[in-house]
Amino acid sequence: MSAEQKTASAFRSESDSMGEIQVAADKYWGAQTERSLLHFNIGDDVMPLIPQLREANEPVRELQSGVPLPERVVTANAARIS
Repeated sequence: MSAEQKTASAFRSESDSMGEIQVAADKYWGAQTERSLLHFNIGDDVMPLIPQLREANEPVRELQSGVPLPERVVTANAARIS
């Protein structure tokens, strides 16, 4: 198989209301997702707020530590664990 054939088979043509676009053959998404990946910074972003949210919620956890959970939540969690 030539390099040109490998390149051609590495992509498939997908289409939507905006027309056709080439999508990598090993990806499961279609035209709209591929356009989003081209036009928006998707996938490399990190969530830096998670540690800050954990710290912000600490007082709430302390207040709720004495509050019993509803029985259905306790039962559902016990079933998941066992």
